[in-house]
Amino acid sequence: METEFAVAITELIVTGILNWSQLAEKMALNPAEILKINKGTLSIGAPADLIIVDADKEWLVEKSAFVSKSKNSPFLQRTLKGVVEYTIKNGIYC
Repeated sequence: METEFAVAITELIVTGILNWSQLAEKMALNPAEILKINKGTLSIGAPADLIIVDADKEWLVEKSAFVSKSKNSPFLQRTLKGVVEYTIKNGIYC
């Protein structure tokens, strides 16, 4: 999970397989619809859940930087694009 968004940017956005709207649909809107929860959109009445991303910022995937208990990843030592700079949940900066 810690690399999911950056891998999507690196492998899908940068390569032109998806555009930003398509990626948001696949990572936010579609899962919310499947789970039947009021999430995944920026619309009136929906929770203000969003992220601010530096899509060009690169970072190296290193085991020591993982927050989760799992330390394995097929992307170790790979440079990825995209860093989440800010997270807003229910309209509040986290």
